[in-house]
Amino acid sequence: MSPAVRSLRMKKSALWASALALTFALGGCTVTTYSSGNNPPPQNYNNGYNNGGGSQGWQKLGERTIDGNVDHDVIYVGNDRGPYSSVRFKAERSALEVYDLVITFNDNTTYRPPMRQTLNQNQTTGNIDLPGGRRYIARIDFHYRDLGGGRKGQLEAWGR
Repeated sequence: MSPAVRSLRMKKSALWASALALTFALGGCTVTTYSSGNNPPPQNYNNGYNNGGGSQGWQKLGERTIDGNVDHDVIYVGNDRGPYSSVRFKAERSALEVYDLVITFNDNTTYRPPMRQTLNQNQTTGNIDLPGGRRYIARIDFHYRDLGGGRKGQLEAWGR
């Protein structure tokens, strides 16, 4: 790869990182996941995420619960749901720190938004716009840790 192409890619990465950092600074997101076995059946919750229209509403993609202090989990979304143009995450039951996030699309391409965010209980991240417009999400991998509070933290993933 030529130095000019490498430099352009680095500038685009820096721009994306700055935009996402601003998004996270202005809003919160929570994701709930389960660490054991398969995901629970998909549920379409609005829980205040619906902005008045069905196409504007958020759909719950899944949730996971932290096993122990630090955990890695996966939410499998699949091709039967979506497509989605943005996602966000919400912390439940306890404060959490999410420090790595990889979104894999149905064509096996991945998107790794810069993610290191502390979420208080019931706090939601800002919207994370997906590259390439509306896309089908195959899975969401993330690393996170529980920040205490007496209950096992839970992370919810939402898409629209």
